Amino acid sequence: MVIALGGGAFSERFQALLRQSKGCSTVWLNTSLEECLKRIFTSSNRPLAKKGKEFLRNLYLERIEDYKKCDIFLNQKEQESVRSIKDLISLIPSK
Repeated sequence: MVIALGGGAFSERFQALLRQSKGCSTVWLNTSLEECLKRIFTSSNRPLAKKGKEFLRNLYLERIEDYKKCDIFLNQKEQESVRSIKDLISLIPSK
């Protein structure tokens, strides 16, 4: 099963719960702050965008520490090579 979460849902506490579950792996789609801001400001459904770039920059820096605890990191180039769930699952090592 693959569950995709937004940045705010992926806390250290949530990761701890996932680690307790057998066979769970976490994947971080590591995207630069600049790309995140670009995506946020080109979408009409981003309530936090109203708080401005400085707020979003601080939020990104705060959350990144939780993201760094993921089992797998995919940089932007690696993300582009994942075309299917099967591709993604093939990157997850057996536990």
